Parts: sequence; structure tokens; C-alpha cells
Amino acid sequence: MPLNLLITLPLAVLLESIGERFKTLFRAIYFLPTISSSVALVIIWSYMYAPGWGLLSIMFKAIGLVPPKSWLQDPSLVYFGVPLAMICVVIAHVWQDFGYNLVIFVAALQSIPKTLREAARVDGATAWQEFWLVVVPLLSRTVLLTSVLTVISSLQVFVIFQLLTRGGPQNQTQTLLLSIYENAFKFANNLGLSAAMSMILFIIILTLTVIQFRILRTEWEY
Repeated sequence: MPLNLLITLPLAVLLESIGERFKTLFRAIYFLPTISSSVALVIIWSYMYAPGWGLLSIMFKAIGLVPPKSWLQDPSLVYFGVPLAMICVVIAHVWQDFGYNLVIFVAALQSIPKTLREAARVDGATAWQEFWLVVVPLLSRTVLLTSVLTVISSLQVFVIFQLLTRGGPQNQTQTLLLSIYENAFKFANNLGLSAAMSMILFIIILTLTVIQFRILRTEWEY
């Protein structure tokens, strides 16, 4: 979730500052992965991560680096305590998901009255002060909305994990949702256990949502 917001908010500020024609174009480009088929996106990333001849391997070789033998299936590749396979899957998910938040942030930025920013500039505020002291507080409700939606979306990711890694290597990318599916339909055919795990997932999502509302809820208005 933090990675998604750290990407989308600065990018939304950048898009909001360019011309209207290019703003619409880039907004459509960035939103395209969100509305595209997850299966099609997985196929694209499979070619990206293909060992030896994949795009990432070719790029590593082009700049003189040695690419991993396998981006998704080598359990020994761990960076800062995070398996490389998990990093690769998270990147694919963020790329698919961040366009939705981007559109929301751009719309929220456009709704902020220009007079507030102009007043800040008249008072001598720098560009950073204008963003941090004027724009960010007025985006607090939008940040809350996108945070809640991003957490829910992240905990419900299934297709990317199922098709890219199937929970491997050695369960390094196994998720709760993937376990629910496997217990219900693939291995154990244990619908009772899957139902219990689904309830646990619901409780986790509900708890995180309540915490976010407690922490991020503010009374800023304009």
C-alpha cells in the first residue's frame, strides 16, 4: 500500500501540472492496466521475467549486470529479507493497480480551489510548502479513500499470484487468498477450512479499515 501511494500521489501532482490535452492522454495510458484483463497482464509480465531471454534479463545484460537465473522460481534469491519472487509479483500488482488511485488523486487535485494556492504563493510559500501545507491537508480524505481501497485490493490479489508463481517457490509467494482457493478446490477439497480462512481474511480487512479510519480521518475542509 505505501508503495502504491508513494508512486501515485507525486505522479498525480506531475500530471495535474501539465496541459489538459496531455493530462487526458497520460491519465488514459496509466489507467489502461487497471481495466485490462489480469490474465493478459500476467502474460506480459511472464515475458518480462522470462529467464535468459526476457526483457529484464536483456536489460541487465545490456548494462553489464548478471541477471538472476530465474526471476520467479529461485528460492535462494532474497533481498532485505524479501524473496525476489515476491518483489516481482508485487511490482506487477502495483503496475496494474496504481492507475485507479492516480485518476482519483488527479480529480482531487483539480477540485482544490486555485485561490488557496495563489494565497499561499502571495504569502511567500515555496512550492514544497504549498504542497505540504496546503495541498496534502486538503487531500486527507482522498488519501483515506485510496488507502482503504488499496489495502482491500492488495489483500484480494489472486490471479497474478496464481498464474505467475502458484505460491512458489517453496511457498514464498503463498497468500491467504491463494490458500483459500487451494484448500477449497485444488488439493484438500476442504470447504469448511476455506470458509474459516475467508472469515479470517474478512476480519483482517475490517480491522485494517477501522485502523485507517482512526488514523487518517481529519476535519480539513475548504
